[in-house]
Amino acid sequence: ASIRMQRRAEELETREVESFLYKDTFECFDVPAEFADPQLSPVCKYNVLYPGYSWFILMNQYSDIATFLNVGSIIAMVIYFVTSSDSGSLVTDALIANGKEGQHPAQRALWAITQGAVASALLYTGGTSVMYVYQNVLVVIGMPYTIIVCLMTASLYKMLVQDEVYLRHGIEWHSEAVTDSKTHFAYPIYGGVFDIVEAIISFGKPNPLRGYRGVPAGSAVTFLTSIPLPFLAYARASRSAGDSPGETTFWTAFNAVTFAATVLILLSSLALEEGSLVHVIATVTYICFAGSIMRLRHAFRQRYNILHANIIEDFFCGFLLYPQALAQMTHHASVETPHGDQLEE
Repeated sequence: ASIRMQRRAEELETREVESFLYKDTFECFDVPAEFADPQLSPVCKYNVLYPGYSWFILMNQYSDIATFLNVGSIIAMVIYFVTSSDSGSLVTDALIANGKEGQHPAQRALWAITQGAVASALLYTGGTSVMYVYQNVLVVIGMPYTIIVCLMTASLYKMLVQDEVYLRHGIEWHSEAVTDSKTHFAYPIYGGVFDIVEAIISFGKPNPLRGYRGVPAGSAVTFLTSIPLPFLAYARASRSAGDSPGETTFWTAFNAVTFAATVLILLSSLALEEGSLVHVIATVTYICFAGSIMRLRHAFRQRYNILHANIIEDFFCGFLLYPQALAQMTHHASVETPHGDQLEE
């Protein structure tokens, strides 16, 4: 509808129909009777300097019900922002409470008031120009989260399937049968050194229902050393996964070469001109590096009967969190033996 209004306004301008300024901002035209749909009047040209008024300008062309549409739009926007603020305060309250349920309503109201006060202060100090800047920033920041949300759908599907298995066997979530199951790693991919953040945010009182298990000292050392030297932990995990000496040597060398090549190519790109294919080559070598960790994690899971994972998850663990993936495997091998008890599915 807005595109059609813009084209109608441009056509009236070419036909030299007299225009007028609406709110001293928008150039508008009264549609002559001989035009199609003359009741859709006036039509106005879009003004990029005032995008906030564009919706109401579009509604004003429906002269008979323009007031109703404008009032309805305002009510709908108020409901949208109020419910969005309420959802945001609920999420913030749950994060601050460290996942515990049954928070006091006053705590949730405090966060809602705080968010409203921050938004009001931004609008008061910067006016509508600040709002337009934040809109552009939010669009740019929101793009990566679109990819994350797509990946979260796979995670949701996985958890629903796992939940169905537990319900079929009468097992409660976070029960001993689940947390001590041999079909899991000794700690999850978000555990280990990341539990340090959990302990700090909770002021030393982490919620056990969130899977907090503390930070094993050896795991923290492996994590830190694997950042610059991943092949050291890779060799240990490869032997634990049951690889033969020849396989361990080959894949450890492949892991070391691809990682070193990625680092060297990225360093050399600093001295090259923009537009070269160096970053593409570095991406390919890093994907090969992550692929070697994917192969190792898949073989490791098969030997230790860790069934609650898949090869896609193995790849992204190696691609995004390779030090954590290596530390997770070496720690599991140090506390568990191969062919442990398996949760029957």
